[in-house]
Amino acid sequence: MKHCLKLTVVIIEALLLAILLGGCGLIGGVPQFSVSPQGYDFGRIGPDEPVTTNFTVSNSGSAPLKIDSVTTSCGCTTAQLSGQTVAPGATVDLDVTFDPQAHNGATGKFVRYVYLRTNDSDQPEVEVKLEVEVMADAAAQEELQ
Repeated sequence: MKHCLKLTVVIIEALLLAILLGGCGLIGGVPQFSVSPQGYDFGRIGPDEPVTTNFTVSNSGSAPLKIDSVTTSCGCTTAQLSGQTVAPGATVDLDVTFDPQAHNGATGKFVRYVYLRTNDSDQPEVEVKLEVEVMADAAAQEELQ
């Protein structure tokens, strides 16, 4: 009977230790998302030319980072990942394009967002801010000269 009681105590202690270490991320690991840069300003552009920039998505955690979805705030903006899963210590590229032609000649300043949903429990959704100023055709031509 004493032997069973000691064994039960050892099992309970082992389970508590596993729960404690798991909560600290030492067992099983946890992903840790970051994106660089955190936002981008395309500056002034003409009304007919789409512009593209690149972001680096990193996982500095100890478990694979899974990017469940990538969406944008407007159809004028597209975002494409080079991979949906990021191993610990690895990176993937996020290419983002803003197309001013999607706004049928509208000019002025625009702010758009890219949303990334991940399995990082500290950051389940991250937004990347994009800014751009679309200039009228004549103003854009003067700016380029």
